[in-house]
Order: sequence, then structure tokens, then C-alpha cells
Amino acid sequence: MNRIIRANATARGHIVTLLDSFKHNGPNGKHECLVFEPMGPAVAACYDPDYNPILAWQAKSICKQLLTALKCLHDLGIAHSDSNPGNLLLSLTTPIQQPSSGDKCWSTGVKGNPQIPERIYENRPLTEFWDREVPVELKLSDLGAGTYYLSSLESTALISSSVLLQ
Repeated sequence: MNRIIRANATARGHIVTLLDSFKHNGPNGKHECLVFEPMGPAVAACYDPDYNPILAWQAKSICKQLLTALKCLHDLGIAHSDSNPGNLLLSLTTPIQQPSSGDKCWSTGVKGNPQIPERIYENRPLTEFWDREVPVELKLSDLGAGTYYLSSLESTALISSSVLLQ
């Protein structure tokens, strides 16, 4: 599925790209690890209807970009099957910096082992690297439930996307 998406320039701009994958043997078994392009927080993490509602211009932009991403997938014969705010990733608007000496961290007590870091830094939410005043760029992620479909979709009564975006 990733090869099809990467070959399509329009889809690459709207679907998160898988860059690499590798297998990791750990204490809990063998795991397939996927490396994706760097992205910011999910739409679900950025907005709270009670305290931090979505601004109208952002909602319109998010909806338009989601519909474009879904159209790209459908044009390639792929159904996403799980589009929800947790799978809509925003681009970073502030670059992520290397941890500084002032950041909260803990020593692991291990030195010289390239597989174990010497320090662990406090987790910081990706929302810190996103500015809600800047226009959002969105990419659809998590194609784990995605499927190929062989025949054209049955026609159903749908609301036109141009009506939704007005």
C-alpha cells in the first residue's frame, strides 16, 4: 500500500509516508517497527470542545484536507476504514529542538551501551510544537485498517464536499 501512495505525488502530500521499517528483538518478542515522516499532534489532541474549541477557519481547512486525502486514497483503490480525529496529524509549526541542559531528565545509570540512553528526558506533548494561529497542514495516518477494493464504490446519496466547505 505504501508503494502505491509514495508513487502518487498528490497522495504523498496528504497521507503520512512510511520511510522505513525494521524488526526489533526485545524481551517481549520480535516486533515490526515502522518509521514515518515527522509529524505533529493529532487533531484529537489539539482541541477540546469545552476549553479549546476548533476555530471555524481551521475546521474548514481540516475538513477540506481530510476530504482531499480520502479522495487520493479512493482514486488509488484504497479505503481508509478508520478516519477519525486521532488519525489526522498536523504538521509541526515549531521545530523540535534537541533537549537542553535545563530540560527535566533522569539518568539511566548506563554508560557506553549504544542501545540504552544515558538520560531519559521528560515527555513533552507535541501540542507544544504547534501554533494554533498558523494555518494547519494535515496528513491522514494509520492505514492499519485500510483495504483495497476492486470494483468502483456503489453510488450512495452523499452530501457534496463543496456544500460542506462553504
